[in-house]
Amino acid sequence: MDGAVVTDDPAGAAERRRSAEQAFKREWLVESARAVFAREGIARSSMREIAKNAGYTVGVLYNYFRSKEELYAEVLRGSLATVADRIATATDGAPDGQRAAAGLRAMYGFYRERPGDFDLSSCLFQGARPVGLDAELDARLNALVERVMDELAAGLEADRLAVPGTARSHAVRASSAVFGVILMAHTGRLGSLGEEPDTVLDAMVDDLLGPRAGGDEETAR
Repeated sequence: MDGAVVTDDPAGAAERRRSAEQAFKREWLVESARAVFAREGIARSSMREIAKNAGYTVGVLYNYFRSKEELYAEVLRGSLATVADRIATATDGAPDGQRAAAGLRAMYGFYRERPGDFDLSSCLFQGARPVGLDAELDARLNALVERVMDELAAGLEADRLAVPGTARSHAVRASSAVFGVILMAHTGRLGSLGEEPDTVLDAMVDDLLGPRAGGDEETAR
């Protein structure tokens, strides 16, 4: 048609397809690594096994990730970002006075639903660093752990259970208690003791948030 502007860009379209394919492949490799880590554990997993699980050669895997540790960091990055988002959504949607509890329950629910993510996160929350995880990757993951703590702290502040200067410390202690409940449920210890994990979690949240509310509310005023 006369005067029509030709907008076709074969080279650009090809580049977009290539970028999309690479992004898809990268995500597939990450998910394959997640499955292998959950099945074998980090120490026993290998790049060769991860590549095999994904249906690619190990050379393709190395085109995207330098090491198993870098893959571990990427898997854990996604997991930590998701749990932080869940906590934020839960606290934002909870009624006043129940935001902190909602955040803790969101964290608990995430790891109970995804025990493999709990296993992957445990060493980082406990302060351990897998061999080969360099300082840069470790710092990036620690920043995400801090975001999780910040989201929990925001719930504590919103409920006036802590002031800004103490909220992070309260969040760390509360999340440590939540991790303890998850660990005992994960290993079957709570069941062997005749306890229901959800019931223990509810009692623990009440113990953590109830007594602290009075003192911190007075401080916050």
